[in-house]
Amino acid sequence: MPAKACAVIQAQPKIGKCDYVFPSRAKTAFSGFAKSRAAFDRAVHEALQKQMKAGEDVKPLPNWTLHDLRRTAKTLMVRAGVRRDISERVGHVIAGVEGTATMGQCPR
Repeated sequence: MPAKACAVIQAQPKIGKCDYVFPSRAKTAFSGFAKSRAAFDRAVHEALQKQMKAGEDVKPLPNWTLHDLRRTAKTLMVRAGVRRDISERVGHVIAGVEGTATMGQCPR
């Protein structure tokens, strides 16, 4: 695993005996997407309202999904030169033998 990625993982506090790097409050895999999405939508709405009050020409966001964030990340990774096999792993489980191969482990 690349050294910078390991450094980020190792910098996260370990919560008890939880194996997850970014756990939920219940020490399980993160699953609060609906709450996070609602908070994000409110923040975007407030920012757009503020821009409109300031006289800026803004357009409301069309309906979007969480998967749109993955598409955006993938597009930006391609522009940054990230290999396709690596960028494809973001938000997707890779099946078969390829999906079980690791690039190394970061000690925690």
